[in-house]
Amino acid sequence: MSKREPATVGAVPEAAASGAGDPTAAPRGRPRDPEVAERVRRAAAELLFEVGFEGTTVDEVAKRAGVAKATLYRRWASKDELVLEAFASLIDYRVPLPDTGHIATDLRTVYTSAVTMFSTEQGAAWIRTVAMEAARNPKVAALLVTGMDARISMAQTLLDRAGARGQVRPGVNAKLVMELFNGVTVNRALAHQPMPGPAEIDQLVQLTLRGIAAGPPDGDD
Repeated sequence: MSKREPATVGAVPEAAASGAGDPTAAPRGRPRDPEVAERVRRAAAELLFEVGFEGTTVDEVAKRAGVAKATLYRRWASKDELVLEAFASLIDYRVPLPDTGHIATDLRTVYTSAVTMFSTEQGAAWIRTVAMEAARNPKVAALLVTGMDARISMAQTLLDRAGARGQVRPGVNAKLVMELFNGVTVNRALAHQPMPGPAEIDQLVQLTLRGIAAGPPDGDD
């Protein structure tokens, strides 16, 4: 994990502390604008994906989000806190879970979005960086678990909806479904191998359906 930016906790410049020169800063006593915080998180997440932990800076995040650095330091005590929070949001931004009305189409949409994210060298390098950071930084490891738990909860909702439509049998373990696909992308990234193409994605969908479907896994019902 990269070091803090020069403006550290307890050492924010006086102008920053007062919010001078920051058009997005709310006057004292007024609630902070949640849209600004979301814009900052998204900017940090995209920068994190592009340049990794070490290359992400508060200056560039502020520039992309269209806010002053003081705005960031009022919400996050350090660069590390901001980057960790952005990391937790990155997959949600890049690979949203759909609700297409059919579990086969939902799976194909998720798998395609994830493969698109990780097919570039930049995306594969991101997986390798996360693996390395999680191995040596307990904060990243804990956040990875927290982020995965949130995704599993979302995936369980997706599977429950499919179950209510009669497409998935009861009691499917969302964690195992996610880990099966994650294993493919992580393994290929670590081994510097190409991500699955469209034909392999179709095979992955069929393999998944064979394990979870309530009926024949043809994906057409």
